[in-house]
Amino acid sequence: MSSLENLQQNIMVLPSSAISGEVTVSWRIVPPSLEEFAETSGKLTMRDGQSAAVVALNDDLPEEKRFYEFQLTAVSEGGVLSEVGTTANITVVASDFPYGRFAFSQEQLRVAEEVQKSFPPSGKTLLLAQVNLTVIRSGGSLGRVRLCLEAVSGTAAAGTDFLPPPAQLLFEAGETVKSVHIEILDDSLPEGPEEFSLVMTEVELLGR
Repeated sequence: MSSLENLQQNIMVLPSSAISGEVTVSWRIVPPSLEEFAETSGKLTMRDGQSAAVVALNDDLPEEKRFYEFQLTAVSEGGVLSEVGTTANITVVASDFPYGRFAFSQEQLRVAEEVQKSFPPSGKTLLLAQVNLTVIRSGGSLGRVRLCLEAVSGTAAAGTDFLPPPAQLLFEAGETVKSVHIEILDDSLPEGPEEFSLVMTEVELLGR
């Protein structure tokens, strides 16, 4: 599974006139959310002659779109907060794949084992092997997601050489792993290796 990258959002604070000496400005994020920001309040020090300062907000969680306010709340002696421009609106767009990235845990698999299975009501018995594939949902796991699959015949044909798997997988919110089982049919004919592919064709977020 892939790791998440830290995201940094920068807020620039500009004094209306040149700084003389040292001034400390207090700030906060409203509403506070420690789940999304490493810090929700703090102090910014600006020194003699400094024309701008930056507050870095670290955000490293998968998330949907959110709205916040960045507020300047107080200033030390020697400075005064402006009547306007002390609040900045922050829009955090959906990031870090909040609903997940989907991939097979392995790109290639070989069938090595055969078992017997009966098919009622005919009672016909065929030699079968089973391929087990794992789908990994990395990044975020918010929301219910439908993953569509398609078995693509190569030298192996669906219905003759293998039984196609279900066309859809449903991931509930918080689910990160699903298994796909494909049964391989033995037609008792002398033949070399045969191949087919399983392709993810569509990812759909449900309940939006």
